[in-house]
Amino acid sequence: MGYLTIGIVLTIIAIILLGSLSLWKVFENGKIEEGGEKTLISNREALRIRGVKMSMVSMLCYNGSETAAGLWMASFFIESKGISPGIAAAFSSLFYIGIIIGRILSGFLSTNLSSKSLIRYGGLVGCVGLFSIMFVSSEMVNRAADAYDLE
Repeated sequence: MGYLTIGIVLTIIAIILLGSLSLWKVFENGKIEEGGEKTLISNREALRIRGVKMSMVSMLCYNGSETAAGLWMASFFIESKGISPGIAAAFSSLFYIGIIIGRILSGFLSTNLSSKSLIRYGGLVGCVGLFSIMFVSSEMVNRAADAYDLE
């Protein structure tokens, strides 16, 4: 039943994205007309642009740390907090849900805040999340799991 639900949700998202494809083309064409002529560059030329290599390395490090944290979290709950593997996996999935919600919120906030402010607020939220994981007790997690009927 779970895979069917996920499949249905992903199909709905794909239909919405396909339906909105014409909107993206209109935006792209409007952007080209404002900025002048569109020129394509090769990958080698793109790598010569200042900051591109550092951006690529930063993205690699970010993706690696995000994956490592997600994989580590269930082990941390099981080994350190004594929580059952099923409940630990359910709460580890909240990490990825939090990332998705954070990306959506930062997308909306990026129109009103500078990049430096977004980075600072993101770091602050990350620290709050880290401390909440460190200081949560297994009793609190088990009570939350019972409230949501996880097992």
